[in-house]
Amino acid sequence: MHRDSLYNQDMHVHRINQVDLDEARELICDLDESDTFYKSLYDCSMNPASTDFGFVAKIMDQIVGCFILSKDVNLDYYTSHFHVQD
Repeated sequence: MHRDSLYNQDMHVHRINQVDLDEARELICDLDESDTFYKSLYDCSMNPASTDFGFVAKIMDQIVGCFILSKDVNLDYYTSHFHVQD
């Protein structure tokens, strides 16, 4: 999909749930680390105590992207290397 096609569509992003898992697996199946990524997405959707948050981006009810955000951050590292307080 070309990025210009995103201008005419409504993209919705939400936390991944069980319903999205099969379609997400189909999207990521050709990635080098697809099994690891899928396991992380599965954990995000099934485990409320997970330290990661999984999200999917949808256009016209079709998943066009998946991503994971971690709430485990080494704040000391980022504070020492970047101007976090600015």
